[in-house]
Amino acid sequence: MGLNDLDNYMEAINKACNNAPYFMRWTLLQYRLLTEKNNDTDKYWEFFNKISNIMIDISKELAIGEKYKYEERVKILSEYIYLNTPWQPVDFEKPPISGGVKYICEFVKIQTIMLLYLRG
Repeated sequence: MGLNDLDNYMEAINKACNNAPYFMRWTLLQYRLLTEKNNDTDKYWEFFNKISNIMIDISKELAIGEKYKYEERVKILSEYIYLNTPWQPVDFEKPPISGGVKYICEFVKIQTIMLLYLRG
């Protein structure tokens, strides 16, 4: 299935992220490992970018009050931005995360602006 075909499943992915965060966390991890194993991490980063709006919406909801302390969706956000990912030996010439640095930075930039706006 190509990434263009994912457009048909974005609503289902959104529901899964919100209602089954542990399953989606596992799915993200499995997809990342599969693309790394096949030396095609660009596909993971394209998927990462494709679901960024879903993750941004989740983070906006969690930023209100102290919901984040009790929400299971925090785990999917952590997995999404490689937070708490254990170190493993990688190809130092082209580490798997190199293709996603711009996407992660963009996500963090949007979150920072949103938090500044919410805090006044």
